[in-house]
Amino acid sequence: MPNELIIEQCSPTLAGLKPANMFSYRFRDLHEVICRIKELNRKLSSKGIRFIPIQIKADLALILCYRDDILEEVLSDPESVRMLEDLGYSNGSLASLISQLRARFSGGSFPHEVGIFLGYPCEDVRAFMEHANEGCVYTGTWKAYSDPERARKARERFSKCKRVYMQCYRNGSDLEKLTIKTKRR
Repeated sequence: MPNELIIEQCSPTLAGLKPANMFSYRFRDLHEVICRIKELNRKLSSKGIRFIPIQIKADLALILCYRDDILEEVLSDPESVRMLEDLGYSNGSLASLISQLRARFSGGSFPHEVGIFLGYPCEDVRAFMEHANEGCVYTGTWKAYSDPERARKARERFSKCKRVYMQCYRNGSDLEKLTIKTKRR
C-alpha cells in the first residue's frame, strides 16, 4: 500500500479536516497488507491516526483511515448516537462502534451509515438511505439533501487539501510529516 495512495485518498483525515476516509486497495498478498497496516498504525498512532481493514474480499481490501479523537466526537454527537441506535448499533466505545460497522460490511449489503463515520451530516446520510438520489441538491464528497453550500465548501476544502498534500509529497515530504497531531483531547 503505497504512501502516495494513502495521501491521495486520506489527506483530509491526515490534516485533521475529517474524522475518516475509506479507500480500496487491490493486493496480491494479504499478509503484506496486514503488515503494512500494522506499520502505519505504529508510525501514526501517536498523531491519532489509525488504519483498519473494514472489509476484505478476495484480492481487495477496504481500508478505513480514521482520526480517533475527531471520530469519537462525531459518533458521540446526540444525532449520530440516535441514528446509529435506530439502525441497531449498541452505544459503546469507539472500538465497539467500528467493530459493529465492520460486522455490517460482512453482512452482504453496503452499510450506508458509514457516511456518519466519514463525517457526513446525519440528515444527508438518512436522506440518502431513504431516498437515494431523489431530492439530492448537490453531489460532491457526499450527496447533500439539506445544505448544498456546506457540501460545496467541504468539497473545496478537501480537494485543496489533497492538492497541497500531493504537491508536498512530490516535493519530498513523507507521510509522517504530512500527518498532523490534532489537539482535540
